[in-house]
Amino acid sequence: MQTMKRLLIFDFDGTIASGTNEKYMDCFDVAIKATNVILDPQIQKERLLEFWGKGAKTQLGNALQDHPEKIDSSVKTFRTCTSGTDFFSDVTILDNVIETLKKLKNSGHTLAIASGSQRNPIDRLLSKYKIDYLFSNIISSNDIDDPKKRKPNPYMLDITMKELGFNKSDTYYIGDASTDIQTAKAAGVNSVAVLTGHMNLATAKQLHPDSIIANISELETTL
Repeated sequence: MQTMKRLLIFDFDGTIASGTNEKYMDCFDVAIKATNVILDPQIQKERLLEFWGKGAKTQLGNALQDHPEKIDSSVKTFRTCTSGTDFFSDVTILDNVIETLKKLKNSGHTLAIASGSQRNPIDRLLSKYKIDYLFSNIISSNDIDDPKKRKPNPYMLDITMKELGFNKSDTYYIGDASTDIQTAKAAGVNSVAVLTGHMNLATAKQLHPDSIIANISELETTL
């Protein structure tokens, strides 16, 4: 029996890569502290996570909502932090991801990435592990000028489907954050929550994705 060919669109941080979410949080903390604004750590975390994937300016704007004059300088500090060589220390590809991606690609599925992360870390990590060739399309926050088109807006998925020639029923979006599931639902594609990042099982169930998997190696059973 011939396997149906699917378009599998992956989030990056916490889905393919390990350590990037923590590094981004560290850089957000550096950026906020550089403004001399003191926030309660829990409030800061909640404000950043509320708009996770919508770009650094939106996230820092939410975190520094009482200090709008500090936002632009904090964004510059954040970008300097994420472009430094230290950002990539301890950042790796999650266990079993490379083998699974190669298996899915060899089965005839088309792989892509749609991430709210910056493009440079994505390209550098994929190149480091020599798996960039597996992906037919990559779209990041740097590829979207209009903040309103970032997740959970379906734009990233819509444009990926259009460019690669797939319909909604044959497309899956796999991500570790609530905004990923919201994005998939907004686009009308199959949603897969993976528990290797922001979401735990209870949070994932509340979002009612089409599938919940512990890690990427379980993805093939959902197709």
